[in-house]
Amino acid sequence: MADQKISAMPSASTLDGTELVPLVQSGANVQSTVSDINAFTTNRISLISSTTQTALANTATIVTFDTTAFSQNISLVDSSKITFAVAGAYVLNFSFQMSNSDTQIHTADFWVRLNGTNYALTNTKLDIPSSHGGIPGHIVASWSIPGIAAANDYVEIVWSTTSANVIVEYTGPDTSPTRPATPSVIAAVWQVG
Repeated sequence: MADQKISAMPSASTLDGTELVPLVQSGANVQSTVSDINAFTTNRISLISSTTQTALANTATIVTFDTTAFSQNISLVDSSKITFAVAGAYVLNFSFQMSNSDTQIHTADFWVRLNGTNYALTNTKLDIPSSHGGIPGHIVASWSIPGIAAANDYVEIVWSTTSANVIVEYTGPDTSPTRPATPSVIAAVWQVG
């Protein structure tokens, strides 16, 4: 292949993964395929819940999702099980839009289960503000949790609250000013090793 400027090259047609790509590896010219390069990219998933989630007081409640924004080698099974196709070290990041309609502050706990068993040292407590002037108190609960997963392992996010007046709240699009919906839960997982 003669040297030429990238800008002078024609656009590629739709790729099927078998195309050869020239690379330099350890100082030597080598070839690889688009599929091999794609397999090297980071395994990841991004999840959203557009449903208000409730819990009975002092009851472990599994978080569910209804939208997968994108994924690679991590999938959502049964609306709650974040399932890994590839073993590795991962980071789970999540945020909850919490709401408390009671006139008292209540506590919520958030933790992770691995293959149905509580994952050690993952719980976090948060006090949810009370309502004020008839408007529920709001706060965003957000954490990053590192962990190791084997192929076919799954994690679930679990929460509990001291009062059923505390919910994980979805809010639809709004006006004045116009703004998008507020998901009840957002989660992202990506491989770091």
